[in-house]
Amino acid sequence: MSVPDKVQGVIDARRERVDELDARIVELLQLRVKVSEEIQRKRMNSGGTRSDLFRESVVLRRYQDAFPEAGTALGTEVLRLCRSKTPHPKLQHIPKDR
Repeated sequence: MSVPDKVQGVIDARRERVDELDARIVELLQLRVKVSEEIQRKRMNSGGTRSDLFRESVVLRRYQDAFPEAGTALGTEVLRLCRSKTPHPKLQHIPKDR
């Protein structure tokens, strides 16, 4: 089904806006990954754990409050994305084949 040119123009403009917003979201997520990795590195280097489960529950609640239907899944994926892949300093000497 074809839409009138005027309507298609509005749709195209709104899609461009969505693309701009998506680019900003990706940029912010990339920055969040870097900041989270820094936090994790500092915590692990001072003898702490990679994750702070209380803090993760606070973050997850924020997503649940903002997006009641999808917040848990969205927040969980953001947290998963931001968990560092760097081995814990105490485990770096252990060969990977073990």
